[in-house]
Amino acid sequence: MEDKKIHILLVEDDEVDVMNVRRAFKKNNIVNPLYLAANGLEALHILPIDFARLEYAENERHRVFARIAAG
Repeated sequence: MEDKKIHILLVEDDEVDVMNVRRAFKKNNIVNPLYLAANGLEALHILPIDFARLEYAENERHRVFARIAAG
């Protein structure tokens, strides 16, 4: 089975949380590309620019994990 590189988009406005995610990636030897956006609007601008260039099969499934916090 061929390994496929998974690109990760982190949408987070708290720099401490971003630092914690980076630290966890490093500690666990996760080398996937990590894209950062501070809010949903930035994420929408990043998606078509960076992710559209990736060569996915049309029938390949994509997953989006979201945690939405208000307040």
